[in-house]
Amino acid sequence: MFESLIDITRPLDPNTPIWPGDPAVRALPFRSIPADGARVTQIEMGTHSGTHMDAPSHFLEGGAGIDHAPLQAMVGKALVCAVGDERGLVNRAALSAALGNGHLKRLLLRTRSVAHRSGAWIDTDAALYLVKHGVRLIGTEGMSIEAPDGSGAVHRALLGAGIVILEYVDLSHVEPGIYNLIALPLRLTDLDAAPCRAILASVGAHYRLTRRSLGFLRTENPKCPSCTPTEW
Repeated sequence: MFESLIDITRPLDPNTPIWPGDPAVRALPFRSIPADGARVTQIEMGTHSGTHMDAPSHFLEGGAGIDHAPLQAMVGKALVCAVGDERGLVNRAALSAALGNGHLKRLLLRTRSVAHRSGAWIDTDAALYLVKHGVRLIGTEGMSIEAPDGSGAVHRALLGAGIVILEYVDLSHVEPGIYNLIALPLRLTDLDAAPCRAILASVGAHYRLTRRSLGFLRTENPKCPSCTPTEW
């Protein structure tokens, strides 16, 4: 049983910030209770609106749609770590320090300062590091996992290796540590992305970081002090 749940999904409404040039979020009345007996709303928005998950077809011609995203990658232990330089860049060295000797396969990047389109992002070298170490999911508070003026190389490296990209989560109220992540996108057939509801859950004791610089060197599990993260 989950002891607590933390919603890391951003509100999705007409005021939701969007990537420059993407469609705005609109909610249009379609039916009303006085006229039709029930309320129905028509929604217009881009697939990358709010908290969302990218599919390979976002950058790879012929890539799989979001309806084929691996469920196993979206649910399980995840590390929330506060990283990024003054520009938000998280490089290979920062990732190495964050992951340490553990074998966690899901990583959520929390930034020290986030304002709409800013947030932690990684370069191509860091993306290749994640591929090499078998990471299955990478998430960020930013609207994109790569620099705002990126070429798409980071997306292509991650999506080409089957790594799930979770973007524009809200970690402002989340302490660094290890949680259980549940992030499930809408099952939109063959589309390049989908909004999703993302939550963090703790089971029993919460595993907090014992060192909070770029990441952790060891973790603390009161029930099993000698356990490694893979044994949790």
